[in-house]
Amino acid sequence: DQSIMEVDDEAPFDLVKSLFDREFDLSIQSERILREDYLNEFKEKQSEIERDVNEVKHTISELCQEEEDRRKWRMNTQKTHLMGGLSRRLGRRHSNAFCKFYQILTRFPELIRTKNEGRGDKRDLFRSLHLCEVPGHFLSAIDHFIALFLPNLQWEWNANSLNPHYEYTKASDMFLDDQLIVDYPDRWIFGVDNSGDVRILAESLLQSNVSFDLVTADGSTYSQDDPENQESIVFEILLAEVNCALVSLRNGGSFVMKVYSSFTTRSSRLFALLINLFERVVIYKPPSSKSGNTERYLICLGFDREKSKGIHYEDDLPSLSRDDCEKILGSSRFFTSLQIQSMENNIDLFTSPSLSTEEVNILVDRAIERVMKQCHMHHLNKSDYSSSLFLNRESRPWKELFKDNHVERLKELEDPLRALQLLNDKQVEWVMADDGGMVEDACTEVEWTRDEMELLHKGSPSIISVDAPSHHGPILHSLFIDPELYTSLRSIDNHPTIFDVCSNGDPKPNENDYSELLRDERGFIQTSIDMMTTKRAWIRFLLYLISELESGSSSIKGVTLFSSSHSPSIHLFLSRFSVSLVAMLTILFYRVNIPHPTRRSDVIIEFDLPNYPEDIPQFLKENLVEILTRMASGGVDYLSFVPLGFISELHPLILFYNNEMIKRVICVKLSAL
Repeated sequence: DQSIMEVDDEAPFDLVKSLFDREFDLSIQSERILREDYLNEFKEKQSEIERDVNEVKHTISELCQEEEDRRKWRMNTQKTHLMGGLSRRLGRRHSNAFCKFYQILTRFPELIRTKNEGRGDKRDLFRSLHLCEVPGHFLSAIDHFIALFLPNLQWEWNANSLNPHYEYTKASDMFLDDQLIVDYPDRWIFGVDNSGDVRILAESLLQSNVSFDLVTADGSTYSQDDPENQESIVFEILLAEVNCALVSLRNGGSFVMKVYSSFTTRSSRLFALLINLFERVVIYKPPSSKSGNTERYLICLGFDREKSKGIHYEDDLPSLSRDDCEKILGSSRFFTSLQIQSMENNIDLFTSPSLSTEEVNILVDRAIERVMKQCHMHHLNKSDYSSSLFLNRESRPWKELFKDNHVERLKELEDPLRALQLLNDKQVEWVMADDGGMVEDACTEVEWTRDEMELLHKGSPSIISVDAPSHHGPILHSLFIDPELYTSLRSIDNHPTIFDVCSNGDPKPNENDYSELLRDERGFIQTSIDMMTTKRAWIRFLLYLISELESGSSSIKGVTLFSSSHSPSIHLFLSRFSVSLVAMLTILFYRVNIPHPTRRSDVIIEFDLPNYPEDIPQFLKENLVEILTRMASGGVDYLSFVPLGFISELHPLILFYNNEMIKRVICVKLSAL
């Protein structure tokens, strides 16, 4: 209906009405005729539209130059975002992201459509793939939609996101909520290097040889420092998401992708590709999407797999036809007009407040009543259905480290002055809490159950090997340290060098010779981590210990890990590989000891009370030999070699150790500064 694609600039602004009927059909029924001579005119018109919206954004920037003004502006836009109260109306059970996708599903119910020829299933089978999905709002929306309206539908899903356990992506670049990942590890696709980077995911999807009825993509990247170039900044992610969708969709399948404005020629050509490959393409902005931003969703229905064959999407974005240009230009005008109206209304209310709290509440009630009826959201309140996805099946002791809105905060802490302020505040906090550090050795005994050992024997999805070379760069993120603390430590000027205990570098000449390892008077093997510079060296070291302990004649009473380095550095257990090493050592020795620094400042950690030879599982050596063989063959790296349950169990101990080391360094560093 073309009438919903027109905006009446003369009509008085209706805050409630502005949230609905925000869609534009991009579909082209006629044959595409390429006309390069139309492209320059198209670019000029797009630039005019972009200038119009940027003028309004500039006005807002002029109004909000001071921090207090920015705070008032945020409060003003929160007040005019009428759907902000929808989550409360639903009993706070559902996020704004959930509401947006649920609204998409009720507007386009054909997205949940299957094609079961040849499957022979008694029940319809629906397969979906969700790109950039953490923390899982789209999955939850589909789960509820199917339970309420399609209870006989059998649903299988897979998902992808930046891996919050991956140590080589900054915490400020990803969501750290890992509940669904921990609960359903075999359903997540993190690609060849385990990072989850959607830009290198397509090959893994192609090799999986699984086709999906629906692919969703909710990717974005931080662009607050340069909001006017948001479209260009996120383009690479959008292109990768399209690539992933087109290699994994079945014929006739559907694709939903979050997009922004389409002013650049590259974005327009990407849209043209989808217009050409799908039967119907609609741009839709659900009611819960804030009116003042450029966020909208591309709804692509009826994929034509035959047309997609032979296209290499990064290189073969199509030229724009006149019809493409007219459709994309029309959508730009439509959504930009809506955005400008919303922003100008916000400016009016900011400069001349005219809505009382009571009037706002009336508007909120009107808007929510309409969306509840139009999008069938009243079913969510009436139903006692509770999603089976979020049952907290597995322990995640690190979840308390990952705070809400961490991206903004961590970006702030990349500034050296803000980082230094946080470290100063931490030091004061420790002093006030009388928590300035250890007063004596910290000892604990670790004993693994038969079930836990059986899980180690069988292996699990969290024993992670990747077909990629070993990383040699610094660790940027860890499950075993407060992200704010770690970001600040890395950001301050002249910051201490931070090493993972199992840092992976170039091999030392004699790193495989353990016969010369010294033993102290207690019978503890003295192991310098500075000499163990590769992961393979650590695996060989574990095999050496097992052989010695199994012989029954060994005089080994314990193991001491120490650092002989005199440089201003700090050694922490940051990687899953390092904590896997600790887990293995706690299988060989019952007790773990973190010595007080006054006793021996170079010691990192000690293990003693060796296990009896007959109690060391035979499969332990077999597992390690297999790991070593695979790593020695080249091109294979291990990021973890124990189940996640072992890492969860050891997390409090590792966190305690890391915090103690950091307290020592911060106190010395801040005193020097």
